[in-house]
Amino acid sequence: MSIDRNMTQHRVSELAERIESAFLRSGPESFRNLPLAYALNDVSITPGYSEIHPNDVDLGTVLGPVTLNVPFLSAPMDMVTGGDMATALAAFGGCGIVYRTQKPKDQLDWIAEALRRRPCLVGNPVELRPDATVSDAQRILEERGFSTIPVVAEDGVFLGLLFTRDVSFSWHEDEPVSKWMKKVGDLKTADIRTPFVDIRDRLRNEQECSVLPVVDDGRLAGLYFMKDVVDADPAMHEGKPLVGMAISDAEEDIAKRVVPALELGIGVVVIDSSHGNCRSVIDQVSRLRKAIGDRRVCVVAGNVADVDGYIRLSLAGADVVKLGIGPGSICTTSEGTGVGFPMFSLITLIAFARRCMRSEGMECGGIIADGGIGTSGDAVKALAAGADAVMAGKMFAASHESISYLTHGMTKDRRVMYRGMASADAIKSRSASGRYGSRKRAPEGVAGYVQSRGRMHEWFPLTLELVRGGFAHTGSRTLSDLQSYFLKKKVSAVILTSAGREQNSPRVAE
Repeated sequence: MSIDRNMTQHRVSELAERIESAFLRSGPESFRNLPLAYALNDVSITPGYSEIHPNDVDLGTVLGPVTLNVPFLSAPMDMVTGGDMATALAAFGGCGIVYRTQKPKDQLDWIAEALRRRPCLVGNPVELRPDATVSDAQRILEERGFSTIPVVAEDGVFLGLLFTRDVSFSWHEDEPVSKWMKKVGDLKTADIRTPFVDIRDRLRNEQECSVLPVVDDGRLAGLYFMKDVVDADPAMHEGKPLVGMAISDAEEDIAKRVVPALELGIGVVVIDSSHGNCRSVIDQVSRLRKAIGDRRVCVVAGNVADVDGYIRLSLAGADVVKLGIGPGSICTTSEGTGVGFPMFSLITLIAFARRCMRSEGMECGGIIADGGIGTSGDAVKALAAGADAVMAGKMFAASHESISYLTHGMTKDRRVMYRGMASADAIKSRSASGRYGSRKRAPEGVAGYVQSRGRMHEWFPLTLELVRGGFAHTGSRTLSDLQSYFLKKKVSAVILTSAGREQNSPRVAE
């Protein structure tokens, strides 16, 4: 076709319009109707009439054959979940997914430790002998911050508790702690076989019972503190704390990791991959199902960010599918590869797919939102959109039970190290190999620091209180109520402009 260089402006416009129309007709289906996709931070759930008080909200959720009392899981990351985190989160009703370490033995040791522990029990407290001096107690207070110290004889017999508030260090530093301790006969104690619910009831209701020593045939088995127990609601599975583990898509992980963990009493197994919609992960689901047999263990597979991946993993036998490629605070996958899906829209899409599958009588997995859960409000929005639970890394890395805190401590300005599993640091240490393969070189994550939150009992109950508040604002007593509200209310959520996001955030200096 020859070009008419004197073509009128009107004809130029017509030609351009014809070319654009032809492009839309000839392009892939996705080109013709590209959807808008929203992150959790882009939306806000609208409130509604409510007769529900936050204290009446039940945050329980079901993941396949297991039940959580709160819909939170900690991410299987090398700066987040080891034995201590798994223990602490189980005590509050959630589930920690123990990171896939380089050696199976390390991971299994963490799992065994978490499964062996009793919820909220300080099982190995720092002890003093009866002839230790008050100055020894002062040193423990200054170095560890412990103000309640058990006094135990050489043979392990429990003798009493020293409350450092009861003694003046400067005047009595050379005196033995046995002179100042409260003797066991004057203390309230509990037998090792006492159920946790009874322990919690005593600490909540008995006077002068802020600490409860646990004894086993006269020997100290540990201490319960009211501050740890008052908000606890342990997630238990087959008589043990609910603990999860991560594995890769490697066939050898079944024999080396899963089979021993099943004998220990693991409750959740997560096939953790950066791209779950692939043959190796689907095959691993089948192998894992065969290894588990008729045991009540939840199989989680991911991560995916498309309906196709959700369907394939569900049909392969996953009880739950983990969503999220790109939304994590330390993830640069979307930036580096151009691939990803904002979390809020992803959850609504997969939740729609689940409803479609169920309407046709098909089996389909639950949904875990993994990534972008920075606040309690993010968790409420993800749950309302259709997630059965949320998984967080940054949130839990800031806790004193995280691997990062226990390994590296915190900086002078109270910050804790945090890094992506495909960050340059993780690749260098080969910690990324379980998710990305041993030949991984190009980073898809960053490393940085998060502000310390303190121990779980200091901050996590506050997070849960805010989540319950989100439920109550919509008149929802349960997760099912919240999701029904989101689906049935005509204006259940709004998209925020930049000014709207600013208005919904603090605007004064702290």
